[in-house]
Amino acid sequence: TVSVTVANTGDLTGTYEVNLMIDDIQSQTEEVTVQGADSETVSFSISLETAGIYAVSIGDLTGQIEVMAPAAPPTPSAVAGLPPTPAPASFAISDLTITPSKVESAGQVTISALVANTGGMEGSYTVILQVNGIEEAREEVTLGADKSKKVAFTVARDAEGSYSVSIDDKTGQFDVIAPAPSMPAPTDALPTPLPNWGLIGGILAGCLIVAGGLLAYFFVWRKRKASRPSV
Repeated sequence: TVSVTVANTGDLTGTYEVNLMIDDIQSQTEEVTVQGADSETVSFSISLETAGIYAVSIGDLTGQIEVMAPAAPPTPSAVAGLPPTPAPASFAISDLTITPSKVESAGQVTISALVANTGGMEGSYTVILQVNGIEEAREEVTLGADKSKKVAFTVARDAEGSYSVSIDDKTGQFDVIAPAPSMPAPTDALPTPLPNWGLIGGILAGCLIVAGGLLAYFFVWRKRKASRPSV
């Protein structure tokens, strides 16, 4: 209810139009007839459904109305004095892990996260893995109150580059790199052959025989030359 007093400060009876403005928009209007040197009270009844603060004015008089949201009704259990109803299931994601963070082309990457039910009742939740903003895989888990479970996904990419990973509001990334150049397999050193002492001995023996024959021939030749008469 918004009320205002309209006073006729003159001597003659007169009529005055009272306009109620709410947020500078005319809401209601009423005409009042007041005798000279008399006053009348004009009242308006309004109903505002949306919570908030509203500016009210009539002529150069201003004020405000605050509309509050209605209080939530008490739960039946509270009214009856029974134990409070458990809170509904509520889920939270934590401990996002990416292993390994770098992998060669087509190598597998394991992405895991811990899903916890922080509510007071059992419930189900769908865990969605996104890679570069596109859904890669999903898994539905059912957990009791205050229970948790580790969920793991395996992905692989052929193209080199960095890939962003997200599960709910938890994010990370992994990199796909070019494979390392292959190195030639080391060759075993060839075994060092053992000396053929038999062959070496045979060669030395042959050399000695040849040398002995040459010496014998040289002595015989000198002896014959010495025994010839001079002419």
